[in-house]
Amino acid sequence: MAKTARKAIEVLPHPAPAGARQCRGPQELSRLELECMKAIWLHKAQTVSDVQESLQPLRPLAYTTVLTLLDRLSRKGAVTRTKQGKAYVYAPSLSLELSRQEALAELLQSYFEGSRERLMEYLENSAAGAPREQPRYRNQSRLENSPDLQECLL
Repeated sequence: MAKTARKAIEVLPHPAPAGARQCRGPQELSRLELECMKAIWLHKAQTVSDVQESLQPLRPLAYTTVLTLLDRLSRKGAVTRTKQGKAYVYAPSLSLELSRQEALAELLQSYFEGSRERLMEYLENSAAGAPREQPRYRNQSRLENSPDLQECLL
């Protein structure tokens, strides 16, 4: 009876430890951690082996490397893990859709001064193969064409 109760408790999700936090979004994750999250989100990977197999075609990683990455994601609050038998099963705490929204908001703020219109204009110009936009700042074109800067970039 005690053994059955212990197994039932092991399968239940563990409450977050005191001081545990919720991951704010993809800006807190490294590229490799984000690749692991994609494996969990898109390929429904649940175990270290599942994530490793999902990453194999593009990023062949050792089992222990994937285990370390998933442990970091767990500590960051991006995934939760529950013990089932000898293995841990991982589930996303961080939503794919919310992560996309957060990444897009950061992109807009960082590169387009928060303007969706500027992003759309940039995408339309890039798709059409349009020449680069004229410099918005008075001294920018002079600096870009400066011989000192050109020499420095070589």
